[in-house]
Amino acid sequence: MTKKIFFSLIFFLILTFITLFSLEFVSRLYLYFVKNNYCAKTLNFEKYESKADELLGYIPKKGSKMGCNGEKYTINNEGFRTYEGFNFTESNHLIIGDSFGFGDELDDSEALSYLLYKDYDIKNINAAVYGYGIDQMTLRALEIIKNKKVDKIIMITSPGGAKRVNKSVRNKVKKPFFLYDGKQLVLNKPGYQKIGNSVRNSLINKSFFIRFSLIKLGMSKYLENDEMVQDNLPYHVKSCKILENFQEKLNNKNIKFDVVLYRDAGEIIRQKQEQKKQTDNFLQCLDKIKVKYLDTYDILRSNKDKKLFIKHDYGHPTIVSNLIVSKYFAEYIKKTGKL
Repeated sequence: MTKKIFFSLIFFLILTFITLFSLEFVSRLYLYFVKNNYCAKTLNFEKYESKADELLGYIPKKGSKMGCNGEKYTINNEGFRTYEGFNFTESNHLIIGDSFGFGDELDDSEALSYLLYKDYDIKNINAAVYGYGIDQMTLRALEIIKNKKVDKIIMITSPGGAKRVNKSVRNKVKKPFFLYDGKQLVLNKPGYQKIGNSVRNSLINKSFFIRFSLIKLGMSKYLENDEMVQDNLPYHVKSCKILENFQEKLNNKNIKFDVVLYRDAGEIIRQKQEQKKQTDNFLQCLDKIKVKYLDTYDILRSNKDKKLFIKHDYGHPTIVSNLIVSKYFAEYIKKTGKL
């Protein structure tokens, strides 16, 4: 009897594996040939190929890469996203940020960094990185300006960039984080780790079929591989404190600083009021510490009839959004005379 149960279990596991494999194979065929999703060819996303960094957790890996929609990403030796006409020596603006600043799901020629250079002659280094929190953005900037003189640092971040400061692990990748000890923020470095990719670092997340099924069933929590920081400081307060310290260091070096708060589809299209409230709290805190910022909420809401985000009601900004925001930012710079 025991032997029969054992073989039945083995048969069930084999059948389950074959079924899941077949469904995954069919899903990838459909995505590749019907939806033209180039990421269906491999387990890992080529555009998110990264190398470990003992301070930042990870930085983009050098190379010419292709994204899921066929878009091209050019990453140089330093992990900066480059563009036609890019000149490191002549660039006097440093862009830091998350995927919105990096230009995720967009070609090199559609990223904000290129549009600011091409249309407004803002020569810049794009050091924004997909998945970064404000903690990582500021730490990366401080490392870069040790060896590169710049006149201005521009932080281009989605609301998610502020939220990530209260994560110590994201997508199974350790990241730096600050703990509040009651008096000050204390930096905790991730140290060395072996990684090849910054996202989907678990078998479940690598599967298109399983991911799709869990999301449709409202079980997306099983896709999360994040760990939270254990302190009682709300993320918008912690992000604000990080930026207060950051701006003080820049002032000592006579470097100007601006934040572009790039509102996401959750706030612009889906009108998630609780999220918007938290983002507004963050901006109110920036007002108190006198950090200059450009809020894109009104300008994007007034253009909500256009395709502002890749999947319309979620995803990263389109080139339509970036054209609007780059013009808005350039006008703001011209008006304040801070170029």
